Amino acid sequence: RVHGDYLYFRLSIKNTKMFMILTFCAVVGFAASADPKPCCIANQFTSKMFVLGASLAPNSQTPDLDDNYILLDYDYTNQRIRVLTEQLDQQTGMRNNASTIIDYKAHKQYIQYNGGCVVQSNMQPLISPCVPANATYEMSYMIGSTKVNKWSYMEPTVTVHMDMTDMTCDPVVYSMYGSGPQGAFMTTYTYGSVKTGSFSEASPFTIPTNCKADGSPVGKRAEEMQAIVDSLPLF
Repeated sequence: RVHGDYLYFRLSIKNTKMFMILTFCAVVGFAASADPKPCCIANQFTSKMFVLGASLAPNSQTPDLDDNYILLDYDYTNQRIRVLTEQLDQQTGMRNNASTIIDYKAHKQYIQYNGGCVVQSNMQPLISPCVPANATYEMSYMIGSTKVNKWSYMEPTVTVHMDMTDMTCDPVVYSMYGSGPQGAFMTTYTYGSVKTGSFSEASPFTIPTNCKADGSPVGKRAEEMQAIVDSLPLF
């Protein structure tokens, strides 16, 4: 009888330990599968970007296409960005180059194109480098060995999707679609060669010497350049 009680006691302890181990594993598994939290990329980074999009003005049946390559230097700490753009001209098939530096502290932007430079005021704030707190986690997927988390959120008339790496919160894809006073649009920004904590060169934010004190861009090229800068996610 003593031997039987002892065996029963040992089996009970063993079963209890097994139950605790299984419970612990279940809790760890649940925690591991919990949705990730919104994250922030580094305050300073540089990235190459490919932009592909289309817009359709009201009462128009001919969409305007965007096919641009961009080199972005982003400095949230000092509130400034530089955007080097290579834009495809849909009429000629040629690619045009332009450079824009925006100083958000001084509320100025400097646009260089066709050998000239003009200065405009810019009262818009620099967008935070963080996924918005109200963004909804949608799913995760793998690019090679890198896990990427997809987020989405709504603006009044725009739906935005943000794909960020899980470990470092580097931007991978930013896409948006919707409508506004200028018509309907959809645009996708694909990021590559993201480097945090550094820029594409030593001093990308130096104001060009040929920039004027004041002025407004004129002509179609300037309007296109301004539209590109206005539409950038810049997070």
